[in-house]
Amino acid sequence: MKGHANGLAWVYPERRLAFVPIPKCASTSMKRLLDQHGFESRNLRDLDDPHDWMIWTVIRDPLARFVSGWSEFLARASMSFSAQKLHREIEIGRLTVDEHTQRQSWFVDGLPLDAVIRFECLAEDMAVLGRCLGFDFSDLPVRNSGNGQLKQAILACLTEADRASILHYYAADVILHANRKPFDPYGGAL
Repeated sequence: MKGHANGLAWVYPERRLAFVPIPKCASTSMKRLLDQHGFESRNLRDLDDPHDWMIWTVIRDPLARFVSGWSEFLARASMSFSAQKLHREIEIGRLTVDEHTQRQSWFVDGLPLDAVIRFECLAEDMAVLGRCLGFDFSDLPVRNSGNGQLKQAILACLTEADRASILHYYAADVILHANRKPFDPYGGAL
């Protein structure tokens, strides 16, 4: 089965529920929330038949995730920000530097997703999803907001050509974000 590189998911086996995390898409907040409700970390490959599970993920606007991912990469590598270096990396197409900048679609490729929740609507969508699944997901832990100044510096230096290159590189993510499967509390199945 394709999907997350290491097959990571948070599952609730008794109800056959699985959340597939994507780095820089509220995965830390989701882990905290799901831990509070008895979900456990498992490998997706251990699911007997993923088509029999309700599987969801959270996605994020590709440009915002790129900025957040690069700020995370620079902070973890203890590297200083250089607009010139970033422009060069974009120019040569080196946009994926680690899992934080890997295409979102790569993490869920081949998985039968039942719901795709947008990062930008996280609290609202998770509250609805929780009600439909019988959980109180309204108390979503606070999102990480580190590296705010660095994120602003990265965003400010991006030219229109940079933005176009980024969106072209993450084209599958742009489509995934635009065509997400919203959770329909009245229609039952997604």
